[in-house]
Amino acid sequence: MPLFGPPNIGKLIAKGDIKGLIKALGYQKNPAVCQSASSALVQMGSKAIQPLISALKDKDKAIQEGAGDTLVKMGNLAVDRLIKAATARKVDKKAIQVLSRLGDQAVMKAGDQLINRFLKAGEDCQDAASALVEVGPIVVDSLVTILKDTRMDQPCSTKGSMCLMLAYNMEKMPHYNDLLKKLAAHIEKSVRLRALVAGVLGKFGDPRAVDPLIELLKAEDDLTRWVAAGALFSIGEDRAAEALSSELADEDLIVTGTGSVWLLIGDGLTLKPLLTDLAFGNVERKKAAVDALRKLGWNK
Repeated sequence: MPLFGPPNIGKLIAKGDIKGLIKALGYQKNPAVCQSASSALVQMGSKAIQPLISALKDKDKAIQEGAGDTLVKMGNLAVDRLIKAATARKVDKKAIQVLSRLGDQAVMKAGDQLINRFLKAGEDCQDAASALVEVGPIVVDSLVTILKDTRMDQPCSTKGSMCLMLAYNMEKMPHYNDLLKKLAAHIEKSVRLRALVAGVLGKFGDPRAVDPLIELLKAEDDLTRWVAAGALFSIGEDRAAEALSSELADEDLIVTGTGSVWLLIGDGLTLKPLLTDLAFGNVERKKAAVDALRKLGWNK
């Protein structure tokens, strides 16, 4: 016979023991206990919200899930506190995930606040960019709008490598160190906010972003141009393919220390190596590079 039985929900309620009730959310041996604990926390109202938000990062996955379910049951009562967590300096992605379950209006409020970070000079937007990926395509129209804002010419304090990785997942690439060495001069520079926004748009694969990203292929700043190319490649529309074959310059090809040639276009998973004879391409070679990448896995 076990020494300890299930949590006594009645006693926990009588004591007002929020922590105890949250712990009971993880009692997987008896779903009825979890449901009773959740209902009790909902009845406790606003005083239970912050402990529940903290529990979204509990080591016990069952408690995480129970806390999320309970916050969803609380509905509008929990929205403002969730938005505060989702848009804090250290973004809480779990809070964003709960907000997305509470409807478009709730998650859009968080998205708008995150987007506003890009419009504030000197503010580090790396966390905001990462959080917007979690918010999802609901923010595409807003991101396209700020892409045209002159304030997006500002550098942000994150390194150039952030936007490249966001667009291309470069850490998964072969010859990663070779490419970093080749790109060192750019990575040490601050990246423009516009490039960071373009990287986020590439994650969504949404055709609404195609035309604004095509415009960025003409950017003088090569980091911005490369990220726009990666975003377009990820989206994969015919208009994007045509632009990639006609707008990219010869300097958009990189030769690594091992002699491999890479075109700075991503497929959302990795970069694809190209043959060395495409290294110093004229127009025909650039078109051939795009065709080669298609054959290597881009079938959209």
